Formats: sequence, C-alpha cells, structure tokens
Amino acid sequence: MHRSRMKVFISHSERDRELAGDIAERLGRAGLDVWRDTEIVSGQNFAQQVATALDSSDAMIVLLSPEWVGSRWGREEINFALGSARFEGRVLPVEVRPTPDMPWVLRHFRHLKLTRDLNRLSAQIVETLAHTSDD
Repeated sequence: MHRSRMKVFISHSERDRELAGDIAERLGRAGLDVWRDTEIVSGQNFAQQVATALDSSDAMIVLLSPEWVGSRWGREEINFALGSARFEGRVLPVEVRPTPDMPWVLRHFRHLKLTRDLNRLSAQIVETLAHTSDD
C-alpha cells in the first residue's frame, strides 16, 4: 500500500529563513514534503497561503529562537498547530539559539537543539517524525 509523504510546515523567524531552507532541502531529500513561506509568490494573500499550508500539513517544526518567540506569525502558527488534532504529537521545536523565553507549552514537547551538523539534525528530525507517524 502506498503511503503519501508526510507534509511538514516549518515555522521560523525572518532571521532564520536561510537555515529553514537548508533544513527543508535535507528533509525533502529524506522523503518529507516540506512547505515554507518561500512558496508564496508576489500578489498572493500571505495569511491565506499560510493557513492553507497549515491545513494541509501533518507536522510542524518550530525553529525556536528569541526572534521567533517575538514574532506574531510564530505565535499564530503554533496556536493553530496546538489547536489541531492532526498535529497532536507532531510539533517538534528545534532550538536554534538559546531561548530563555521559550513558551511554557513548548517546554513539554520533546525538542532538539541545532548543531553544526545539519545532516545529523535533519536525520534526527526525520526519525522523530517517523515515530509519530507510527502511532
């Protein structure tokens, strides 16, 4: 039986746009279908495109940083994921910089820390998400 690829939404701050792209590329090579806001073309309604992407995603990776914590978009994206049964157990924070103001709710999730080895980090993300799809 053919299983469709898990669709993953990456939530990140503007500062981490390039890092998100690097991680998305590695996750894509590992077989995940990764959505990023770079898929939005000029003239499209940004909020509507993000909402559509969230509606069609199975998991969320949060590139956690002080900038993300201060982002209105980050808060809205995580609130959506936390309120959706589809994302239950499939929100994975990845701390990319020390974030003492990490939202309390994210402290209860298993989370990873950014290392210099993006290939290893990406493999850890894939492994973690694979275990959530077995449930």
